[in-house]
Amino acid sequence: ENPWGEEPAWTHEESNESDKNYGSSDYDEFALWFGAQHVLILIDGGGQSMFQACINDGEHVISPFYASLLACETLCRNRVLQIATQKTGKRDSVGILLYGVFLKDEKEGEANESQDTEEEIPEDETYMLGASSYVFLEQNPPGVKQIQALRYALDDPVRGRQRDLQEEFGGPREINTKVMKCRHLCSVLQDANKIFAESKLVKKATSKSTPGDIKSIWIFTNEDNPHNSSANEKRRLTQLLQDITDGGTEILVWPLPRADGGAFDASMVYADTPCEIYDGNSSPSDFSMEDLLERITVRGKKPRRLWSIPLLWPDWQQKTTEGREIIIDFYKIVQPQRKPLPKWINQMTKQETERVAQTIVKDTGEIVKTTSKSGSTSEDRIVHFATFGTDRVPLSPNDVSKIKATSHAGTSSSSLILLGFKPNAALPITNILDTSSYLIYPNETAAPGSTDAFANLHASMLRKNVVAIGELLTRVTACSRLVAIYPQAERRDSEFDDQLIPPGMIVVNLPFEDDVRKMHSDFVEYIANEDLVQETMDLICHQKLDNVEIGLNFENAALERFWRYIEAVALEMSIPKEEQYETELNEEEVLQAAGKQITSFRDILPRDIQNENEKTETKGHKRKLVSDESGLDWNQLYRTGALSACKVNDLKSYLRSVGARVGGRKEDLVLRVSRSIEDVMDKNY
Repeated sequence: ENPWGEEPAWTHEESNESDKNYGSSDYDEFALWFGAQHVLILIDGGGQSMFQACINDGEHVISPFYASLLACETLCRNRVLQIATQKTGKRDSVGILLYGVFLKDEKEGEANESQDTEEEIPEDETYMLGASSYVFLEQNPPGVKQIQALRYALDDPVRGRQRDLQEEFGGPREINTKVMKCRHLCSVLQDANKIFAESKLVKKATSKSTPGDIKSIWIFTNEDNPHNSSANEKRRLTQLLQDITDGGTEILVWPLPRADGGAFDASMVYADTPCEIYDGNSSPSDFSMEDLLERITVRGKKPRRLWSIPLLWPDWQQKTTEGREIIIDFYKIVQPQRKPLPKWINQMTKQETERVAQTIVKDTGEIVKTTSKSGSTSEDRIVHFATFGTDRVPLSPNDVSKIKATSHAGTSSSSLILLGFKPNAALPITNILDTSSYLIYPNETAAPGSTDAFANLHASMLRKNVVAIGELLTRVTACSRLVAIYPQAERRDSEFDDQLIPPGMIVVNLPFEDDVRKMHSDFVEYIANEDLVQETMDLICHQKLDNVEIGLNFENAALERFWRYIEAVALEMSIPKEEQYETELNEEEVLQAAGKQITSFRDILPRDIQNENEKTETKGHKRKLVSDESGLDWNQLYRTGALSACKVNDLKSYLRSVGARVGGRKEDLVLRVSRSIEDVMDKNY
């Protein structure tokens, strides 16, 4: 007998009127991806208006062409910073092409050619004009060289502008024919498509479950009518844009303002194509350079898929799931950023040293295992064990795998098994800003029908106000975990209709019984009275948290300063000025905004009952010093850069001998030992 009964009704429900968005393109707008993202940026340089200063960036009035270069620099710098801080995006690439431009010595000859032709080109004629496109940056993963190449063409505060592109290409010029502007754009689009097709950096799709890399073409221009109302040229351009997008390349148009004050009219050509158009205001008076750079930053951040696994029904063991499974993708909600680990450099060669760990027999000194970056070699006679009381129980890797396998439901592959449902009130979601929380989303490519089934489940859970309980197994060799699955409703900005929160589900690990902190037996529960509640609300209302979105507006001040300093040194820029961050406490501002409320809140808090003779002041805990029994020459190890090769127990032995902390990763221990030795040297010398 099936204890779960029949399949729930929502597995067979058709999308109703309220759920229409899930099956439409609106739901697919939040389609996420994994793999690399490659961007080719096309900058219009063929018209006088691109070089006329009309954009106020807060300090200067700049031209649309200059603004395009600033946007490119922002994208490249953000990509490099993402690789450094999050260790993602190492295969992402950026390339920049200028179109409608001519080298100075070619200007005269090409100008004569452009005087030609008012006649229409036959519809079946194809053309390849060699003019107008120039490779400014070849398609490569962005690095210091690419950013510096852009900065040479910008007004660097230290070195000034070292490359004048307007002068280099003979200055801007107007193209007065009906067809030349459109030909230049078509030509550079064909060049960009060819670069993607021939690039070794772009991985092609190998199967439905393994899609290829993302390819994007960004067009920076203030020309909304490149075809000059020529029907043939408009048709050619529209068809070319359609063909490129059908081939799997996204096209994004970034409209820029014109000095004459005219707004960018997308209906002239781009609105009738599959191009995505940045919806910022393109008139000079309302154009915001800050908004443009912020959108560039957002477009450069992409979510990384962790796993793609099936969602199984409770009766998965009784019924075959072949052909009716839902495939879901997992994405991390929080991507932590960290400082880089220290690297050890050879003082003579200035090259990074390779760390090699060796396992030896204590009595004979025989080496039985060597581990390095290139791999490890080991003997079969090495046996691991677990201590149980006074006995040592041997455990082979196969034994460990079998023990872990008993913790999950017996699936032969990774999966998320749906076990049942509970009311939302039974498991209120309190903290999703954690590295073990995930957003899940259907993978329609891997399993057609996943989106509809997932949408019906999502809508049903929202309608019935329930949370699902599941068993998550991310790897067959891992232990499974019980998880809570919360439906997340879509939320949009009421003013601009932008998507603030996407529809999906949040997966949160449920704690084991041992993870729940137990309260002391003498703990007395205190229920807040109305006065305390009112004082708390008054304090909250006086906090300066206007227009703040958690996860977007709060930067890590220490990491920001660290990476900005590293970036300034690498790019030979001036050291950035000190900035005030929201996360740093400004005592004067806090007291000015909520000083009275803080005092009132503190005075009304309940006070702990204390014995009159009990001392309220506590002394700091002082660690007991223990002699170092490692027998190692720590000064010699420090001078030769060999501290990282020491065993963890030896590092802890030294730290105990100087009264330092012994917790943390091995890298933390090495750094702590290094600093302790440096302090001793400073005192001695």
